Amino acid sequence: MNGIHHLMTNNSALENVIQMTQDSIAIIERRKDCFVYTYMNESMKTQFGNLLDKEIYEAHPYQVAHQLSLSINSLEEGETSDLQTFLWPQFPFYDVLVHVLNKSTAYLIMVKQPSINHSTDREQSLEPFQDLVEMSPDSIFVHDKNGCITYVNTSGLRLLGALKKTEVVGRIFSDLLSENYPILSRVKKLSSESVKGSPIEGRIRRLDGTLIDVEMNSGLIDYPQSEAVQIVCRNITERKEQLNQLEEMAYYDQLTKVSNRRYFFKQLQIELEEVDKNQSLLSVLFIDLDNFKEINDQFGHQIGDEVLVIFTKRVKQMLRSTDTFSRLGGDEFVVLLSNLQSANDPQAIANRMMECITQPISINGQTLYISVSIGIASYPEQGTSREMLLTNADQALYEAKKKGRKCVEVYRL
Repeated sequence: MNGIHHLMTNNSALENVIQMTQDSIAIIERRKDCFVYTYMNESMKTQFGNLLDKEIYEAHPYQVAHQLSLSINSLEEGETSDLQTFLWPQFPFYDVLVHVLNKSTAYLIMVKQPSINHSTDREQSLEPFQDLVEMSPDSIFVHDKNGCITYVNTSGLRLLGALKKTEVVGRIFSDLLSENYPILSRVKKLSSESVKGSPIEGRIRRLDGTLIDVEMNSGLIDYPQSEAVQIVCRNITERKEQLNQLEEMAYYDQLTKVSNRRYFFKQLQIELEEVDKNQSLLSVLFIDLDNFKEINDQFGHQIGDEVLVIFTKRVKQMLRSTDTFSRLGGDEFVVLLSNLQSANDPQAIANRMMECITQPISINGQTLYISVSIGIASYPEQGTSREMLLTNADQALYEAKKKGRKCVEVYRL
């Protein structure tokens, strides 16, 4: 506490003055390689919370602590006189004075309140809008041209899971985003074009580390002493979840969780448009479970559904992530193999699938055996259009069934 003695010289009257002033006053002392708060008046505690014995990088967001550290280092290295001033990033109207105490390793920090006239004019000019911004359901952030957040409304605090504005103000906005957000280039673009940015979707990282989906819009605004960028964020996590659910309902089979015929036809068209560019092959495999009706009749539809689920899991484990496996309906399935390099690949893959599928299935103490018939047509040898491939794969499947089922048949001209 050497610093406080330098300041007060044991004068309790001076202590009372410091405690009663509206300006926030603190003392920071060097301890080895860090700076620690050793004294705060009541105004400082009210403004920033009790920071006693806290290191500045623990007490403040990086941007604030870094500026304090730079100012103190400048004083220590004699680059300036014994007084440094800068604008506190959290409060753009507040001046911060950093003063070395009697050439010691203690530093007086004074955060000066704005003048009464300045403060009153500002409050009156913002009064019609302040409540609207604070009560907005959208999360509103303001950052300077370096990306440092200077304002956040109540919805913004809720979005990030923060309780106080001091937890957010002073942070770099791009640090909240899961993807790289080009702050400086975007500000430059906004400045030159004088237009609002178009909405973009991204993910924001809450203070607890969880990610949420947001839609963001931005634009330049006039802010104290300089232009700044306002970011309006809307939480779209629920909307994204609803869209995902709708997509799942539209493109996926609810029982087996594999894609449905609608998705398959869409993917087949995409792959046909890309296959020549990639100089590769693709194949369509039609798969029918043999005599599946007998399983339903003998064991019931519930057991039949479980068999379908087990069957699809076995097929999926034999496929690559780039392949498409879909249920056309009932016991009819189809596989789309893309980016093949050899005309022999489809039949080899089908044979491995057959071996896996025919393994015994145990359900409720009962052992069941299933088999499948597979028909194959490949691009471009057995078809160059969607219709040709589907027709020829279906014909190959028909031939497999004619041969007694439980076999693989490749379409032959």
